[in-house]
Amino acid sequence: MARKPKPPRLSRRSGPPLAPLKPKPLTPEQEALLKESKVLRAEARRQRFIVEYPRDLNATKAAIRAGYPQSSAHVTGCLLLKRPNIRAAVQARIAAGIAKAGLTTEDIIEAIRRQVKGDIGTLFDEDGNHLPISALTEEDRKLIAGYEIILKNAAAGDGHIDTVLKVKLKPEHFYVELGAKYLGMLEERVTITNLAEIVDILNAGRARNAAAARARSEAEGKD
Repeated sequence: MARKPKPPRLSRRSGPPLAPLKPKPLTPEQEALLKESKVLRAEARRQRFIVEYPRDLNATKAAIRAGYPQSSAHVTGCLLLKRPNIRAAVQARIAAGIAKAGLTTEDIIEAIRRQVKGDIGTLFDEDGNHLPISALTEEDRKLIAGYEIILKNAAAGDGHIDTVLKVKLKPEHFYVELGAKYLGMLEERVTITNLAEIVDILNAGRARNAAAARARSEAEGKD
């Protein structure tokens, strides 16, 4: 059997190693454009947060959807809500949405009350059978998020097809949280437990930035 030819060996480069490329310093115009782009990106994320927060009144989730890092979204969301201009914009957007939907404060409070104090027992008769939709009151029907009807042979071998009705209820905990927020019982806060460690990290970061700036300045002076 003929041997396969060996691939050609690459010759090593002779001579001194290549010097690392030095980044060219930015012109004042480029620095201004870079700074402007960072400001625009930051403003775009803030505006997106204002749009996202009224969806579920969850600052952490709104911050993530707005493009902030997930690891610090809880802190970021709380800090954004503490800014008077952002909080005012959020409240204005919530008010506009409520007005567009034709809702009043009483409607919202009533919807929260219905979900918090609703009793699923009213959906069934004395024997535990689910009442037909026509027999339920409007308040009872609003506890229900949906139905699922399944046809299956519950007892194997009897040849009978049974109808299984699954009732999906609206999540009570969600409305409890909304009610608590509306009544001022809940407030999103940022708790810092290891302040000294955070300060050390920040100081170390500032020192690294200052050293890098000095190195760039010295390199530009040699050129």
